[in-house]
Amino acid sequence: MARDMGVIARDLGCNAVRVTGGDPERLSTAAAHAAAAGLEVWFSPFPCELTNEEMLPYFVDCADRAEALRRAGAEVVLVTGCEISVFARGYLPGGTFNDRMHTLRRRCGKPRSGRSPTRSTRS
Repeated sequence: MARDMGVIARDLGCNAVRVTGGDPERLSTAAAHAAAAGLEVWFSPFPCELTNEEMLPYFVDCADRAEALRRAGAEVVLVTGCEISVFARGYLPGGTFNDRMHTLRRRCGKPRSGRSPTRSTRS
C-alpha cells in the first residue's frame, strides 16, 4: 500500500487521495500510508448496512482516527457524506442495499398521477 500511495503522489502528481471503506482499521492504515507519501487524506468511512444505533459509534471511531492522523501532522478531511438513506438500514424499505435499490428503481420508474416523466418548461 505504501508503494501505491507513493505512485499516486510521485508518478501521477496527485496531492490528495480519498480512502473509503467500511473497516476503520483498514481506513487508518491506508490513510497513514497516504499521509506518509505527502498526500492530503480524505478519510471517508462508508457505513453500508449499518443501523442508526451502529452508525454513531462507527463515525465517532472514524473521526477519532482521522483526528489522530491530523494531530500527527497530516492534512486530513473527514468525509461523512454518502447516500445514507440508501446504504444504511432503516430509512427506506428493504433489508439490504440491493433490496432498497430495487424499491427505488421500481418507484422511480412509475410516473406519479399518470403523468409522463417530462421536464418542466417553466423557468
